[in-house]
Amino acid sequence: MALKQTIEAYELLDSAAVNGEAVAALLRQRGLQADVTPVSGPKGGTDFIRALIPGTAGKKAGGQAPTLGIIGRLGGVGARPAAVGLVSDADGAITAVACALKLADMVNAGDWLPGDVIVATHICPDAPIVPHDPVPFMSAPVDVATMNHYEVHPEMDAILSIDTTRGNWVINRRGFAISPTVKEGYILKISADLLHIMSVVTGQPPVVLPITTQDITPYGNEIDHLNSIMQPATATDAPVVGVALTAEIAVPGCASGASQVMDIEMAVRFCLEVAKALGQDQCAFYDAEEFSRLVALYGSMKHLQAAPTSPTRQNISSGSPFEEPIGFSRAVRMGNVIAVSGTAAIVPDGSTAHPDDVYGQTKACLGIMKQAIEDAGGQLENVVRTRIMLRDISRWEEAAQAHGEFFSDIRPACTFVEVKGFVRDDWLVETEADCVIESKEGTKL
Repeated sequence: MALKQTIEAYELLDSAAVNGEAVAALLRQRGLQADVTPVSGPKGGTDFIRALIPGTAGKKAGGQAPTLGIIGRLGGVGARPAAVGLVSDADGAITAVACALKLADMVNAGDWLPGDVIVATHICPDAPIVPHDPVPFMSAPVDVATMNHYEVHPEMDAILSIDTTRGNWVINRRGFAISPTVKEGYILKISADLLHIMSVVTGQPPVVLPITTQDITPYGNEIDHLNSIMQPATATDAPVVGVALTAEIAVPGCASGASQVMDIEMAVRFCLEVAKALGQDQCAFYDAEEFSRLVALYGSMKHLQAAPTSPTRQNISSGSPFEEPIGFSRAVRMGNVIAVSGTAAIVPDGSTAHPDDVYGQTKACLGIMKQAIEDAGGQLENVVRTRIMLRDISRWEEAAQAHGEFFSDIRPACTFVEVKGFVRDDWLVETEADCVIESKEGTKL
């Protein structure tokens, strides 16, 4: 039973003030070695934590027993100030911390495992939220490559990656599920040993999390991922299995009150039983001979672990008669950035729309700009900056009215400037825009 440790971890992390040092202090009180590394990113900061539970025949003691890595994967334990309290996305961290606490209590009670266990996760009580279909996801203050750097350790011979996996319609069962084993870009058959352990722990038939090739590629490639549960597999040659906390309906990662303590406790017990069996050589994550034959027959798949190459350039045309002779595009997308050129109120026949009407021309410019952004795969909500250039700045309020009709809820950075003139004398205004598209996967969570 690991209910006590699960509740203890839950209550510790359910705080606006929680940080890595608070978690490490509790683990140290139990006699564990716990290290904390604060890391800042473009969306804030988080504390990475690593705890080591040595085994009697583990590498720490000079032995050969394999080391199990238990990684609690998440965006953040909280989404403050948008949400108050612990969020659904926190389950990976709760499970990992509870595993460390239970293993420490076992050691203190005289129950040592043969192999070492390394527990890693990160603690962020104020992670950002990102839009996602069918429900919002949690993002993270740092990118996945940074997470892998601090959570995936070379000493890990096999890894359980634990993540909340409720924000989808892929698996509609409450509890937890396990994925097939992933190793070096291959999705292998699911481990029969792990299926057996799961069925014993739950008292039910095992449940398998379906994953695709997309899910095992690195984030940042503009490809949809189920979530970040399999991302550790992009940073190691060790076999990785996902342990997914699931629900019967799609639950937002930012939802508070959605963590099911008994489900988490079962996931903790599963991880503990895997740690016992792995150290005793009674559990295999994959068949080494079969894997060698796969590689011999079909070659390495390690390119699927590699970071994405340079983004493809996409030029967008609006049909303006000026584009070809001048040599420009209405918009250009490179990766997740879209830049929209200065846009005048030109209609399809090449004439100027709304003569002597600043409001009408501005609205036409913004409409052309909106279409170009959508053609590039973005939307107005991705606009982070606009520029309004006017021949007569005294008429700025007319342009502002049109701008507000498009952006009153989006509120991008915006500049109004007066210019001496435009290519055509009947142009009264031009607009520009810059967009940044949030990666599809967000970093969810």
